[in-house]
Amino acid sequence: MTKVTLFLDFVSAIGVVFLDYTSFNLIFNQNEGKLIYPNLIRAAMGENHINQRLNLSLLIRENRHCQRGYSLWGRSISWVVDQWEDYGTGLSNMILFTLSVLLVISLINMAFYRMMARDVYVIPNFTPDVKSTGLEGVFEHFYYSLVYTANIFINPFIKLDNLRYNYNRKLGLLWFAVIYLSGLILFYYIVHYLIEKG
Repeated sequence: MTKVTLFLDFVSAIGVVFLDYTSFNLIFNQNEGKLIYPNLIRAAMGENHINQRLNLSLLIRENRHCQRGYSLWGRSISWVVDQWEDYGTGLSNMILFTLSVLLVISLINMAFYRMMARDVYVIPNFTPDVKSTGLEGVFEHFYYSLVYTANIFINPFIKLDNLRYNYNRKLGLLWFAVIYLSGLILFYYIVHYLIEKG
């Protein structure tokens, strides 16, 4: 749905008129907005409308935009915050974010996965054997790193028998914990979302 943006120079009637904020954006100058948005939010809390919760969240978001200002910097900060807040609003966003985190961790883990597979967390039948060189070798390293990282990241039930408590590999154990906890937290959010929506 396309939202209509209203630029208002007068503010006296805005508290009287009911607007479904799923269809409209309100843009005031910053001084007026700082005065008006708190009243609009209070009014939306008292609404008995099918979109009450959504209206309230949209008003709160627009209020934050107004507080930050409409300069390039303020709009940039608002865009980043909006993207982060939208992360939790849809299953496709959550899965895309989870896969992005897995890919980034796998890229970083390309430098560590061989040491970790040997000295930190041993996965049975996982023997990274990169034979290629050049660009093909990089892709092969990434493949092994992705497989190793996914085994830790996606698996909520780690076998503690496979974990090696090597005192000389404290950073490896810390990196293992970062990978595992990142996956566990994102797995929890997806399951929580499915239960809540189910």
